[in-house]
Amino acid sequence: MLPRLKAVLAASSALVAGHAAPVQVQADNPYPTSIIGVVRTGTTDSAVGKYSFGTRSQVADKVFSACKMSDLCELAAAVKGEQLVKVGKIAV
Repeated sequence: MLPRLKAVLAASSALVAGHAAPVQVQADNPYPTSIIGVVRTGTTDSAVGKYSFGTRSQVADKVFSACKMSDLCELAAAVKGEQLVKVGKIAV
C-alpha cells in the first residue's frame, strides 16, 4: 500500500475514534505535520482535532478563513506538542 494512503487511512481511523492523527510528510516541508480533524471554536482557545490554538491568533485567522465550526479540515501545519504554531495549506 502507498505510504500516503496508509497515512490517510490511519488518520481516518483516528477520526472515527474522535482524535486527529498527525501524519508526517517530507522532511524539507516547512509545515511537516498534516492534521485532519474537526474544527472546534471556544472563547479563548480553539482546536482542529487535538491540536489547539488561540482563538484570536494569526493561526486562527488562517484556519477560520477556510474552515468553520464543526467542519472536517486537513491542515499542513507546524506544531509544538499539541499546539498549532503555524499553518500552511488548508483543505475542507
